[in-house]
Amino acid sequence: MIESPTRSAVRQANRPSPARRLLDSLQSSPLPWEIAPAAALALALVLIYFRSAPVVGLPFDDSYISLLFARNLAHHGILTFDGKTASAGATSILHVALLAVPIKLGIDPTKASLGLGIALQLGLVGAVYWLARTMFHDRLAAFFAAIGVAVTGYLAFDALNGMETTLFLLVTTATAAAYFRARTDRDYLIAGMLGAVSVLTRPEAALLLVSMALYEAIDPQRSTPLVSIATVRRLALLGAPAVVVLGALAIFYGATTGSITPGTATAKVYFFREFELPWQARGDLTQAGLTNFIAPLAPFFALAALSIRRRETLLFAFFWAGLMFAYFMLFPGGLSHYWYRYQHVFLPPLLVFAGAGLASLIRAVRWRSGDALAAAVIGAVLIAGILFQYNNFRNHYVDEVSLNDTRGIAMARYLRDTLPPGATVATHDIGDVGYFSGHPVIDLVGLVNPDVVEYHSGRRLRQYVDRTKPDYVVLFPSWEFAFLHLALDPFVFETVREFPGANEPYILYRTHFAG
Repeated sequence: MIESPTRSAVRQANRPSPARRLLDSLQSSPLPWEIAPAAALALALVLIYFRSAPVVGLPFDDSYISLLFARNLAHHGILTFDGKTASAGATSILHVALLAVPIKLGIDPTKASLGLGIALQLGLVGAVYWLARTMFHDRLAAFFAAIGVAVTGYLAFDALNGMETTLFLLVTTATAAAYFRARTDRDYLIAGMLGAVSVLTRPEAALLLVSMALYEAIDPQRSTPLVSIATVRRLALLGAPAVVVLGALAIFYGATTGSITPGTATAKVYFFREFELPWQARGDLTQAGLTNFIAPLAPFFALAALSIRRRETLLFAFFWAGLMFAYFMLFPGGLSHYWYRYQHVFLPPLLVFAGAGLASLIRAVRWRSGDALAAAVIGAVLIAGILFQYNNFRNHYVDEVSLNDTRGIAMARYLRDTLPPGATVATHDIGDVGYFSGHPVIDLVGLVNPDVVEYHSGRRLRQYVDRTKPDYVVLFPSWEFAFLHLALDPFVFETVREFPGANEPYILYRTHFAG
């Protein structure tokens, strides 16, 4: 019997496209093969950043604070900035401990920091894949989410910034993935232990665990009543490991700083004192940090909008709301620090939703001529936006590495080569000076000198400087006006040299205190 032309055309139209058949066959593989090309792409793209920099170095002064703590931990066996006194001035104890391992093995510290960051970036590819696969049960969505890690400029920059950012993203993403797949007590304990590791990386991860508790309370698919022994047991398994870690950190902070709150966070909050600003000013700072962070991510938000209507979104919404409220109340300007890195913890879930959105968009295309043309136009716009932000942050990375090398590190090496042995240097940026100069550092912010924190109230730092009598002072002119208020009397503070760069120089002063 001969098939009618109409019926044949209908069957031809309903037949899956070759691309769709290929995707379906690949997804039937029992192995998560798609992680490999995503990781290879992430490695290649982060190496482009690395090779673009004019020198092998780290981009920020704070990068060398972490590196100095790690070097001292490897050489002296304690968490210390000066090599003698235990200090809570390292933002992430876990990151410092991991970095100390290759340094202990004899690897150059700067190269160890860069290598660790790249390795963590590859781990983040796997963690984002795991989270997407757990949430959407879709390998194509998970693959696109993992690819998103590779092509996001923020994340490539993070991998090479010498700080704990990528580690924090990796462990919080793994915590969320473990939580969403948890079915047994053992699963909840694993999620809780990953949460504790997240807290050890950055204490604000405790807000993620609080968000999980809120999510448990409202989850309509919860297997047991909210008020039940089983629910209490799950919550205990989730939270108990983090409570133990928070308790241990509080003891350490109390012993080294006299306060049970995180050392670096507390010092920065009291130094910048943005909690004293009017509500409107805090709102403006928060808005600026949010909008500037979001702007380069427009292509990812557009894709995420196609898949955001899921109950799992609430977990990340709770986490985001808690973190934004804390910053708004205490440190809104911090949202803009170091290319908005304190907001980067929300990049992995954004990429997960974007990956799912892209997968659904591709599956919706019937690949007829009109659909193919529309898909090509949309794809070209998305690719152009993604490439633009990737290259833009490559330029930022190159500029930051060059600036730190020619200004901060150059200044520190000048101190090393010029100042008399044992001369003390007071400064608000302690990383480059501490790592490269070899001179004792007096920290004017309070990351490693907690005794200075009490002088921030009323901007009484001049009293602290008069008491400690540093031999030299290094500062930004704008910080003197905004925060330090040292009243730079030329008879006491003799200008020695300026170290230019970007919008303002470091200025080195020799001090002449009476007596």
